Amino acid sequence: MRVCLGFLFLACLTGAASASPAAGECFIEVGGAVHLDGACTFERRAAKDFAVWLSAKADTLPVAKVTPTEWSAEGSWRNPSGKSKTLTPLGEGWELGGCWHGEQAIICAWPKGTRPAPFPAEYQGVWAVEGPASNPCGEDSDVRTEVTPLLIQHYETACAPVSATPAASSLQMVMSCSGEGMTWTSKEAWRMDGKFWVRKSLGTSDYKDYDGTTLPDDNEQYTTRLERCPIKKR
Repeated sequence: MRVCLGFLFLACLTGAASASPAAGECFIEVGGAVHLDGACTFERRAAKDFAVWLSAKADTLPVAKVTPTEWSAEGSWRNPSGKSKTLTPLGEGWELGGCWHGEQAIICAWPKGTRPAPFPAEYQGVWAVEGPASNPCGEDSDVRTEVTPLLIQHYETACAPVSATPAASSLQMVMSCSGEGMTWTSKEAWRMDGKFWVRKSLGTSDYKDYDGTTLPDDNEQYTTRLERCPIKKR
């Protein structure tokens, strides 16, 4: 997983804190292997601070835990199918859309009934903005966009799915986003045009600085065309 270090310091709020363990839906992926995908018990004390259990009894060692650091969050876990009684560190990462994202792991916990649908399969993969860039699909390219089921990463910004609503000729997406010290909600219209993914921005809302200060919304609308990687040399 490629992690954009530019927003490791963000404290992305993901919903109300849970005062005690509650039923939810969880997802744990480590090293490309999915170890939990379904019902769980979790406790979220604050942003970047939550724990996950398999059963309704949360008096035992959790199978995953996320704890805040000064600028990011640290993840740890134990294999639910194993017998380990200790948590193995997963390093530092950042939280967005109910999920902690590390270099090689994802830990998610959503209140029951609130798990968002993943980004549609037809849009998943690596894309690059149409244009004259010499290496558009390179890891450090500022025109490269990577879409996974739970995350879109573009240079130093990222978005997680909130909702998707089919429209007449497009898919209306609402996403929770972060980047460059800010968090916001983004609305877009997606459609395929032959080999191109067409993204039309419909505006943003709930802009906040890293310390929670409200910032002016950006209602500018624009359209971006992306081509799936690899792309023939331009």
